[in-house]
Amino acid sequence: MLKLVAFCLVFIPIVVIAIGKPNYAESTGSRIIGGKEASITEYPYQAAVEINEKFKCGGSIIARRWILTDATCLWQGYASPVKVRIGTSFLLEGGQVINVQGFARHSYYNSYTGDNDIALLLLEEPIPLSESAQIVRLPDNGNATLDGRMGTLTAWGATTKLGSMSSVLRAVDVPVVNLDVCKETYNDSNWRVSDRMLCAGPWEGGKGMGDGDGGGPFVVDSVLVGIASWSSRDRAEPEHPGVYTDVGAFRDWITENTGI
Repeated sequence: MLKLVAFCLVFIPIVVIAIGKPNYAESTGSRIIGGKEASITEYPYQAAVEINEKFKCGGSIIARRWILTDATCLWQGYASPVKVRIGTSFLLEGGQVINVQGFARHSYYNSYTGDNDIALLLLEEPIPLSESAQIVRLPDNGNATLDGRMGTLTAWGATTKLGSMSSVLRAVDVPVVNLDVCKETYNDSNWRVSDRMLCAGPWEGGKGMGDGDGGGPFVVDSVLVGIASWSSRDRAEPEHPGVYTDVGAFRDWITENTGI
């Protein structure tokens, strides 16, 4: 109860907040490249965040009233109602739509570097769990060693570099890349990979995130380990894996704000 009260005291309403647009490696616009169509029953934790009746970003069901997504999705704040659609494989169709009561964005989120790119959405009513709507398991606190492990990214992002959004949920399996190697990869760019991030993608490129995938879940062995955050401008290019928020690094923050 104390944690819930503390959360309410710092909880911010969904209003317009004038802050700078992120200028790092084009986040929350990632597209799944090299993936395949998927059914929501295979990935029932997948959620879609909608603003002004349009798709904004992906998210993950972590409790019946909580959705985990990226802070970039809400970087401006919105005067219009924010809603979450769950239980459907289709973009802006089917499933159940639930209003968002409010959100908590990480207080140290940096829109210019993409660091601490994590946010929580509190729903007005609990999600009715079913075959197509399930809670995903969260990792333990701390950075897990996942180098070389295969994980799955799911989203409705475009399937080619210049393509439109996919109308059907898609999934792609990509390996986790050693963090030090990933840091070195982006060392000559304007963006930096921090210890609170996780990288994944084949070294030869051709698979990974792109426009529309931001906020989407990256799952390894049924555990939500990453939130799609940003990628190189050329998307899924060789030697430039996608960059995710490391959920384990924010496990305490999630618990402090939700009690989960």
